[in-house]
Amino acid sequence: MAYCLIKSLADKVTEKLKSGEINPEKLISMTSEERRAYFAEFLGEENAKSTNALLESKLLLKNQQAGLVNWAKTITGLKPEYKRDILAKVEKMDRVLNPAEYDSFLNDLAEKRLGFSVTEAEANSIFDLSQGVKDTRVKIDRNSPSGSLSRMDYGISLVNFQNFIRERRLDAERKTIAEMAKPGNLLISASGLSKSVMASLDNSFFGRQGWKVIFDDPKSWTKAYLKSWGDMKDAMKGGDPIDLCKAEVYSRENAINGTYQKMKLDIGIEGEEAFPSALPERIPLLGRLFKASEQAFNGAAVRLRAYYADRVLEQAQRGGVDISDKTMLEGYGKLVNSMTGRGNIGSLESQGKWVNATLFSAKFLKSNLDTLTAHVFDKDVPLVVKKKAATNLVKIVAGTSSILFLAKMINPDSVNFDPRSSDLGKIKIGNTRISVGFGAESIITLASRLTDKFYTSYIKGEKTGYGQTKMSDLLLSFAGNKLSPLAGIVRDYLREATFDYQKPTILKEASGLVIPIPVQTAVDLWNDRENSSTIAGFLYQFADFSGLSTNTYVPKKKGAFNL
Repeated sequence: MAYCLIKSLADKVTEKLKSGEINPEKLISMTSEERRAYFAEFLGEENAKSTNALLESKLLLKNQQAGLVNWAKTITGLKPEYKRDILAKVEKMDRVLNPAEYDSFLNDLAEKRLGFSVTEAEANSIFDLSQGVKDTRVKIDRNSPSGSLSRMDYGISLVNFQNFIRERRLDAERKTIAEMAKPGNLLISASGLSKSVMASLDNSFFGRQGWKVIFDDPKSWTKAYLKSWGDMKDAMKGGDPIDLCKAEVYSRENAINGTYQKMKLDIGIEGEEAFPSALPERIPLLGRLFKASEQAFNGAAVRLRAYYADRVLEQAQRGGVDISDKTMLEGYGKLVNSMTGRGNIGSLESQGKWVNATLFSAKFLKSNLDTLTAHVFDKDVPLVVKKKAATNLVKIVAGTSSILFLAKMINPDSVNFDPRSSDLGKIKIGNTRISVGFGAESIITLASRLTDKFYTSYIKGEKTGYGQTKMSDLLLSFAGNKLSPLAGIVRDYLREATFDYQKPTILKEASGLVIPIPVQTAVDLWNDRENSSTIAGFLYQFADFSGLSTNTYVPKKKGAFNL
């Protein structure tokens, strides 16, 4: 039966709403009994009961149900069975939950969604933050450009939500002292710490992991590279530029419409494999430098992947490719990830911590393999994507060759085109070698040496081959050079020689764990100061700082500053 207030009482309600005496938020926070008592003050007992029932059934209940459903759907990852259970419970709600019941319901939702328990206050915060994500998303001007105010408001609210969840998860997963003291955990932590320290104090993403993109999309590469310097500056001042970087990316149209997610683009990562530990940030003074390089590196990865993905998809669409197809999108996602140093290591993903503790950059190595093979061995990558990968490879080879040929024209002795040589892909100036091959040279050199060995020993039947080396030794040497700093110590002691063929010592090995690569490079350049001018040394150091690996090989002299 329909219910309505007489005009005089309705006017009272209207006046109280206009004056602010009736506060919707206050009404929602009340229990059902408290609302009835409040309405009875000016509507009478009978009208208060009917008014409250109408409010709860038509407004509050619907709002609660909508809010809870939205909470469950806001972030992906909820197991299907849990989602069905939660939505069924919400749909069956026949009354408004009081504050205690509501908090309990939110807590139950949070625990099932996140996989760990949270307090009632945290559950409410999670709900409020998720509601903020929804509200700012609705307000986005979809015709506005990337980085617009409405888009950034949404991006920032989403990043804040993710940060809150991540911090709660880290708190829940924080190991006890006894667990941290276990050998396995100690090894993983120590390896992560040493890798993070060694990879710091530079802005190297664009000369290594992202270098390949410059040959296919120099505009996106340049735009992201310039922004990375701003990230370093902001981080040095104590800011967190990675949050704004993610907010910009998450508010881009292809992020909002779910395209990046369908591509499985690595833009929601906690951090790149080169920075598995944030502990160095706590080091006095040097912590700021570490944070600056880490945030610039991670921000570069997120930003360049998004920029490049947009361009690749736009190009594909112009070519008539159906980019709404799931298989097609995942294929392009693999292409973009591999072009920016993030290869998929398959079943080893589940053992990520141990892989990261053993190898320096397993996913980077895989990305280079994918690029060099143009994904031809991946049956899940569509043919049109493989053609794009092959075109990229041609551009990379042509661009790299042009750089090397130009260097050779200037100095004929600066470049070696023998694919079996360790100098392949490098420009040699005096005792210094600058790599322009994004780390793929070692793969090509290994393949060439194995081919030479196979041809000489097995085809021609001669007992000679590259360097009189066994094929197994070539493979072991290649693998040994890809080890993490901690695993590299084990390697050095097993073969009784360091990378530069010196006898391993505790001091030397320990210094290799805690001295950043740019510092090691600077020391080598300093020891070679007789053959390198100050200007040349600065240029070499800047090249290394930007990711173009620079190595200086000089004989160890008495009195030299050696690490």
